Parts: sequence; structure tokens; C-alpha cells
Amino acid sequence: MRILAALLLSTLAATPAAWAGGTLRIDSDRPGQTVLIDGEDLGLVTPAVVPALKPGPYVIRVFDDCRVGETRATVRDGRSTDLTVHTRELPATLDLAVSPPEASVTIDGEAASAGEQQVSCGSHSIRATLAGHTPIVVSLDLQGGNVVELPLTLQPIGSAELTVDVNVESAFVLLDGDLIGEGGTFERAVSAGPHQLRVEADGYEAYAEDLLLQDGELRKLDVKLRKGKGKAAATARGPAEPRPARQPRERQAPVITQTATEPAPRPERVARERAPIDLKTTAGWSMAGVGAGVGVLAAVQLYRMAGYGREYNEMVETYRTTPSGEEPTAASIEAFRQDTLLPQRNRAVGSTIAATALLAGGLSLTVEF
Repeated sequence: MRILAALLLSTLAATPAAWAGGTLRIDSDRPGQTVLIDGEDLGLVTPAVVPALKPGPYVIRVFDDCRVGETRATVRDGRSTDLTVHTRELPATLDLAVSPPEASVTIDGEAASAGEQQVSCGSHSIRATLAGHTPIVVSLDLQGGNVVELPLTLQPIGSAELTVDVNVESAFVLLDGDLIGEGGTFERAVSAGPHQLRVEADGYEAYAEDLLLQDGELRKLDVKLRKGKGKAAATARGPAEPRPARQPRERQAPVITQTATEPAPRPERVARERAPIDLKTTAGWSMAGVGAGVGVLAAVQLYRMAGYGREYNEMVETYRTTPSGEEPTAASIEAFRQDTLLPQRNRAVGSTIAATALLAGGLSLTVEF
């Protein structure tokens, strides 16, 4: 009991000072921004209300992924201060390392150069191209204030030699859907990489094959068409124009899309056994939780009691300095004391005793002494 009494007295002595202060109402030109008070994150977003702040100056900062704003405010005891923070856009920095240096670079379709670039917050598409090289396209989602280093190294496009022998003179030879020659023997230099070959002729079954040609490779294919009900779709496009043998034709290189980050692998689920329920511990934590809730109520009651006490003192001081018969009178002061101040004190003391008892009882069931 002596310990509980000491806790009660210490709580009564400390609570009015702890709950004294002012209220700060913080808003910004973009709702939902994170709020920092003197650099401390209290888990607040705009609009926010911060009660019971210690009187004095504060630095208020609000921000999100793309905007930031900062201002100063002074909190006064017993008063509410309204504050609106205006924000500005916070750009990101993109550092491009381009190789070969003569490659052309664009950001969202606009020409750019190697080195640091100031870009807006959000999603961007970066493209690097150079004749005879494989283009690179990178998609990035940038946050304001970030500095991202992005290497863009283009690889040369290799070439291979393709020879196709077809047993039907009227056949059409298509590479990646383009008509490149007619039956017999056909030779052509093509870019290295994946291709799709298709040979068609009226009255024959079509022939198709996926090819993967390496740089410098000499690939020869002997295609034997078999009679069937096939019809050459290429006939509608007409015969191919005569071209000199081994003459390479310009072809658009495949576009390689890279991403700045790879998604993290999803963790495997691990089966966990249920721990047995400790009724004593559970009851202790429940009692302590109720005690904490009652403690919050007691703190509010003590705060109100302190306010009524200040009001009572002001009435007494006014009574001493005003002429007799004017408000407040002694009767009104006594009525305020009996009807408002003393009941509030009793409620505050009762709540504090109950909170202390519940917390002590809960901890005694939970913690081994």
C-alpha cells in the first residue's frame, strides 16, 4: 500500500506539469504529407493536431515522395496555433554513364547528354541508341531528392551468313515475316540473334523454323517442301525484287528493355506451432491494458482539474481586487469550488487510484519478481 500511495502522489505531482502546454494544428497544400517536428517523426500526416506541446519555438517540416516544405512555429501555453506549410517540388538527379560516348540518349523523348540530369519526381523512360548497336530502354520510378547512377553500355550488333536451298523453284522465303527471296538457292547476310524462317509454295506444305544465329556464323539450310494443300501467303505481295548476293539489308535491331531493380523473391511460408496459452499471463496483460486505459482517463481528469484550479485562483484574485457586490462574489466562488472543482478533483483521484491498482495487479501477474 505504501508503494501504491507513493505512485499516486508522484502521479498527482507530475501530471499537471506534463499536460500543460499548447496545441498545434498543422496543414499543408497537399494533404497526406508526413510531418516532422524538430526532426522527429511522430507518425503524423497532414492535416494533424498535436496537443499538449511544451511552449516554445518548433521547426515543422512536411514532405512526400515529390514535395517538401518547412516553417517555424511558436507554441504558447493554453493556446491553439493554426499552421499551413507551403511545399515546393523536390527534383531527382539522374547520373548517366553512356558508352560508346557518341550514342544518342533521350529522357521521355527529349534529348539528353551524359552526366548528371535534373529530372522531375515520378516515372521516366530513358533510351540510348547508336547505329550498329542494340538499343537500350530503361524505365525508372524516381523519388524527389534521390541521386541515381545509371550505366548505359550499348553492345554492337553482330552478323551471320544465311544460305537457304529450296527444292521448289516457285517457293517464297520469308525471314521474320519479310519476303527476302524466292526458291532455289538463296544467300544473305543477316543480323545475329533470333529469327523465324518460313518457306511457302502453292500446293506444298509450309516449312517453318526458329533460328538463333551467332555472330560470324555461316548457317546453311536444305529445305524440302512436301506436296499438300498449302497456299503461299506471300504471293499476294508479289515476287521479291532482285538483290545482289551477300548484300546485307538494314534491319531494325531488337529492343532490349532493362529494369533498374529486380523484384525480391517472395519468402517461403514456414509452418509455426502454436504456443500454449498462459491464462495467468494473459489475464495480467489484460488487466494492465485496462489499467493503461484508465490511466489515460485519469490524466485527462487531472488536466481538467488543473484547469479548474487555475480558473478558481483567477476568480479569487479578481474578487480581492474588485469592489464589493460585483462579480465574482464570495458565494459564486464557493459554489464553483463545491460544484465544479472538488467533484473534478475526486474524479481525478479516483481514476488515478484505479489505474495504479490495475497496472500494479497486472504486472504482478505477468512479471516474475
